[in-house]
Amino acid sequence: MKKGDLVFLPSDLTLLQFDEKIGEESEAPCDWTRTDEPSHALLVGEDQFKEYYFQVFYKGQVWLAPKNSIYPM
Repeated sequence: MKKGDLVFLPSDLTLLQFDEKIGEESEAPCDWTRTDEPSHALLVGEDQFKEYYFQVFYKGQVWLAPKNSIYPM
């Protein structure tokens, strides 16, 4: 999958946001949400600090989604 692709998010998927300072990696998420039903999102890119996550645009915000839990459309 690449930037700009539409992806499928299954229901009950936890999406995370981290409070990252420039050049630093935060260990604990500052916010999270869970998908109530299967959804679609726009793939924004790969996260530079969290190698197991993609950045997705979901409900007006950028979230991190586990790479092994989202699927290409």
